[in-house]
Amino acid sequence: MTLRLFHLNAGTMSPPSALLVNGRGGLFERARMVCHILLIERAGELCLVDTGIGLNDINNRDQLPAAFLKKGRPSLDPAETAIAQVGALGFDPHNVRHVVMTHLDRDHAGGLADFPWAKVHVHDTEHRAAVKGQPAVQPGRYAAQQWRHGPDWATYDRFGADWMGLPSCQVDLFDGWDVRLVPLPGHTPGHSGVAVKRGDDAWFFHAGDAYYSRRQIDSPPRRAPLGLLFQIRKAEIDRAQRIASEDAVRRLRQRPAISICCTHDPDEFDRLSK
Repeated sequence: MTLRLFHLNAGTMSPPSALLVNGRGGLFERARMVCHILLIERAGELCLVDTGIGLNDINNRDQLPAAFLKKGRPSLDPAETAIAQVGALGFDPHNVRHVVMTHLDRDHAGGLADFPWAKVHVHDTEHRAAVKGQPAVQPGRYAAQQWRHGPDWATYDRFGADWMGLPSCQVDLFDGWDVRLVPLPGHTPGHSGVAVKRGDDAWFFHAGDAYYSRRQIDSPPRRAPLGLLFQIRKAEIDRAQRIASEDAVRRLRQRPAISICCTHDPDEFDRLSK
């Protein structure tokens, strides 16, 4: 039975300058960015890839960094949360038994607390950086309140399998599901992509924040708008690794059997969500 994918925006953000972030619109017009997450379903069994902004963030917005609220201007709309959208699709949120994380930045992990019964799968390096502070990253990057409920973590540190020329490991989900964690470091220490086999040789690949704009993985690549490029470079923890990860995703895009998305490109989300 084929896996079904649902594309959800779990957090609209409106940073300054549509022209400098989206590459069109007014210089002083607010831009649009999304938190593109996936809901995977087969025979009623559910798994999320990332969670976006959650109800705990919305109800306790004072716990979020002031700079994020001011510059990112997230919508903080309860209807955009993953748990609300799972229910709106007619599914029981309690059937979301697994969440696979590309990384644990605050705009990706906010919904974890809305699914406290779910097992959370993540790269071990990312878990150590976010939860244990080893290695330490930029202050305020991770929001510890998002996992204060004590998730059932499943961490991965062995990536011996070869997937499309990249290291990967099988994520331990439901029987018969082929979902891979693919390390793409640089944005965060343990940032990863998530590959989902949809049937036969067809794959869907969520690249997380390995790129922010589709033009970055064009061949040849086109530079992201200046404001977006500033955000990308400000967020990276290792530029060489980030560029190598972006290059790896660009090579994947040349394979006809792989569809790809990132987290924040609104045009990409609009196309795929249709």
